[in-house]
Amino acid sequence: MLELTKNKLLLLAFLTAVMISDSNAKNNAANSITNKNQQMSVDNLDPDLGDFVDDEDVLTPELKSKELPTFAAVEQPLSKPKITFKKDDLEVIFGGKIRVEYDNYLNNNYLNNKIPDDIGFFKETVDLTVDAIFGEEKCGHRAVEAFLDLRMKNKWGVVGAYKSTTAAEITLDGISLGEHAHYSSRPNPWFKDAWLMVSLNKIFNSKNDKIQYFKIGWFPFQLGRGVALGSIYGAVEEALGLFSYNADASAPGLVLNGELIKNKLWYDLYYAKFEEKSASIDDTFNNTVKINHVGRRSNPYRGNGKDDELWAARLKIRPFDNKSDGRWDIEPYIYFNEASDQKVEVANDTKTQLGAYGFETRYKKNKFKIGSEIAFNYGQEKLYSIDRNKAQLAVVKTDGKIPTNISDMIDITADNSYGAGMLYKGYSHVLVNGGDMNNKSAPVNSASTGAIYNSTNINKTVAYPNGGDNNERLINKSNRIRPEYTNDFEGYMAIFDARYQATKTLKIAAELGYASGDNDPTINEINKNYHGFIGLHELYMGKRVFAPMVLGERYIPRLRGLVAGQKEVDGFRAKIDNNFTDLTYFGVGATWKPASYEKNRFKINPNLVFFWKNDDSYKYNLDTANPDNSQVSSTQKARSFLGTEISLILNYELIKDLTLGAIVSFFAPGTFYKDVKGVPIRGDFYRDKIPSDARTGLNPADYRISDDNAFWGVISLEYRF
Repeated sequence: MLELTKNKLLLLAFLTAVMISDSNAKNNAANSITNKNQQMSVDNLDPDLGDFVDDEDVLTPELKSKELPTFAAVEQPLSKPKITFKKDDLEVIFGGKIRVEYDNYLNNNYLNNKIPDDIGFFKETVDLTVDAIFGEEKCGHRAVEAFLDLRMKNKWGVVGAYKSTTAAEITLDGISLGEHAHYSSRPNPWFKDAWLMVSLNKIFNSKNDKIQYFKIGWFPFQLGRGVALGSIYGAVEEALGLFSYNADASAPGLVLNGELIKNKLWYDLYYAKFEEKSASIDDTFNNTVKINHVGRRSNPYRGNGKDDELWAARLKIRPFDNKSDGRWDIEPYIYFNEASDQKVEVANDTKTQLGAYGFETRYKKNKFKIGSEIAFNYGQEKLYSIDRNKAQLAVVKTDGKIPTNISDMIDITADNSYGAGMLYKGYSHVLVNGGDMNNKSAPVNSASTGAIYNSTNINKTVAYPNGGDNNERLINKSNRIRPEYTNDFEGYMAIFDARYQATKTLKIAAELGYASGDNDPTINEINKNYHGFIGLHELYMGKRVFAPMVLGERYIPRLRGLVAGQKEVDGFRAKIDNNFTDLTYFGVGATWKPASYEKNRFKINPNLVFFWKNDDSYKYNLDTANPDNSQVSSTQKARSFLGTEISLILNYELIKDLTLGAIVSFFAPGTFYKDVKGVPIRGDFYRDKIPSDARTGLNPADYRISDDNAFWGVISLEYRF
């Protein structure tokens, strides 16, 4: 009776906290300008953040008895296999989970308490799984296995929040209207995982006790801890030409794995197809998005074989596993990703060849566990030479006329009664360089695109439109033609962790991580080395010590290094990269499982983590009296300390398989944010949302990234069956 009362009191306390948090939540007025790269969060990609498990806790007892002999990367099952149908040698297991949670974010996007930088919502996730297994009794191992995970996830009151189409460019008679993606009109379910695995031993009637498997379909796969290559399909990288696809599903692929030396050596050979760009004649021939590539005006089609594919290989080595020596595991790995027709500035302007090689190692003896991982990038990103002129619909002048011919496109009349209605809005790289129209942007049409363009990429003036009028003479801007150049990848990362079992109920841990950094590789358009580490599809938030807000949710804006002298009035906007790059962190944590609540699997996990930025950055000098004079300092470096995260993670099983979870996390910004306070980012609220005549007396820093403390909290109720 006493235990039941404790359960009720704990539940009441958590639910009360939810109601208080919800009543204090503000409307999310600033959310509309959240950067695209800040969407790579647990909220969108949903690994089970509440399930912080130890190595020996990963598999349930039911699955341990059926563990594959391949020693492949262990994944925590979504469900406990309890609903089972069995006939002859076929076993079908049904399971799933229902999870309802409330999330509240305060100052996560801008670290600014002067604006409604506040988000609060309920979210529900439903997973239904079916696992069909054949052959365990007759063959002694799984001869065939098929697995399906049907998922439906949505925010309450936000229809179709988690399913969208791939963003595509919208055009009107060759005029770009920007990119657009469609969200589902209803919260439809989808398959998160769907795969088939077969035993090659059974197919070839081999009696060898070292089993080989072939697996194909949609399934998660990662190397090491998932830092170099993770299983979060389509994570975002803003400044590099890497595929972005918020699918909330595993990547499609195939893997061949098996055992080479009994209980000593295993392998995996993996292939994935991230993008298919040869599935129709529209993909290969009718697609004309390369018309702005230098030398491709007459053959702007894509062609075939321009896909996005990955190959990976690894070994799992266990040199020894005994009581006297302990257990030692080593995992060397390598992968290569070839991705044609990626985007840096415009669609299909880049080809990326990205790879990484490294190894993870783990050692356990008695009460100690230590582990480490190191990885190095290789490959390059090739940016093609492009003509930056591109027609885009803009403002129609006072007569309401959209010009239809060349003579209408340049307005040199005194009253400006008509003029250019189709311009590359704010980005025309052709100027009218004479007379009354000096230094005005010329319209982007076939004449300004073709007449003054030449294949040797040298600025050239021509008379336009009638060949001799000085008032209508055009000239290219010096940066109209982007030169071809490559960024060679040379990033690296290293992580070390240790854990000690202090008592039967208490474990303490420490973790140190480093990932090399670099500034925006597109600022200098020359061949160069890019030193920032690039993790593909990763969402690493710690192995022994966790940073659920900074490394998990990833809304906290981590700026790339600011380059000296960049000016706000010239269009400078700082870029954000919240990936596992440009980062040093050190953290300590503990896990306490009170003996009196052992049957409730009650677990408390506090963490303290410090973060530093590795790549040098200059300070931002914001001129509040005259914001047009604001710019990155040319002499003063910004300090490197990013800040401190303190978090507390709790799990409590109210009744069997019904778990109450909570995470509370605080982030205190460091001196780096004080040195860059007021810097504009893409979608700058001050300049893009507030009319120019309404900015008088306003401080831009009140609408931008600041240095106020941030909070994230989530409470969840989850039932697994």
